[in-house]
Amino acid sequence: MDAVMPLSPESLQNRQALTAIANIRQFLPDARIFVASKVRPNWLPATCAWVESPDRYANSDANQIDAIFAAIRAGLTRRFLRCSDDETLIDADPQPLDAGPILTRPGGRWQRRLNRTATWLARQGFAILNYDTHTPKVYDAAAFVEIFSGAPYQGHAGLTIESTYFNQALHATAHC
Repeated sequence: MDAVMPLSPESLQNRQALTAIANIRQFLPDARIFVASKVRPNWLPATCAWVESPDRYANSDANQIDAIFAAIRAGLTRRFLRCSDDETLIDADPQPLDAGPILTRPGGRWQRRLNRTATWLARQGFAILNYDTHTPKVYDAAAFVEIFSGAPYQGHAGLTIESTYFNQALHATAHC
């Protein structure tokens, strides 16, 4: 299983990702690690592959989704781990756990994105559980492409990556 780590321009300025890369290596020593960002980090270890990915949205989830699309095109394995630069693995096969139903409420940009995700999922007939728990998770590349090719994730509000993906990938029967 490969791993992908989308990095924002802010994340490129620090070396926090090196700790996350070392953590991935601890649990997945043979994994190819794809680091996806607008520019190649000057601190990137030779053992990692860099994938260029534009950072064109104010919506960070949309940028991550585009980064994963770029890594898939670059040869990411079908089953892959997505990890942020400040997330930590505690085992080699982390299971996606939800934090209960998505609670819609007033808030900032990210909360508005989560609210929009809940509304969009409900309209599509899917569960509306909150998987945006900021932990590494395993994805399926084919399901990822199918789900996000049909989801309005771009734009100012967009959709959250984890709740959009896992409510569809794990609860697909709700759509039937």
